[in-house]
Amino acid sequence: MLSESAFSSKNGNLHLVLRTCLHHLRYPVLLFWVLTARAESPKNLFFEEKIFPILDSHCIKCHGPEKQKGDLRLDLLSTDFLNDRGAAETWHDASDQIKLGEMPPE
Repeated sequence: MLSESAFSSKNGNLHLVLRTCLHHLRYPVLLFWVLTARAESPKNLFFEEKIFPILDSHCIKCHGPEKQKGDLRLDLLSTDFLNDRGAAETWHDASDQIKLGEMPPE
């Protein structure tokens, strides 16, 4: 049987694991929304109101009109994944960078 202190320690670890998972999942979930929202319609209101502001505050500073670190410009990158395989691969690579915690830098 687990002692009360072991149970408390286990809950603390569970809280840490959940917090870490949520921290690492927020950007992949955001990127998934970007990929699906813009793939349906370039003028998608949801993307313009909900997703782009997040990209603008976390990504565009380094990957936008003024700077293109890594030769990547996200504000103009197509989200037509059916007809633009290169753009789809670029978004996928960006997603991988986010999942690995390499982007966005702190």
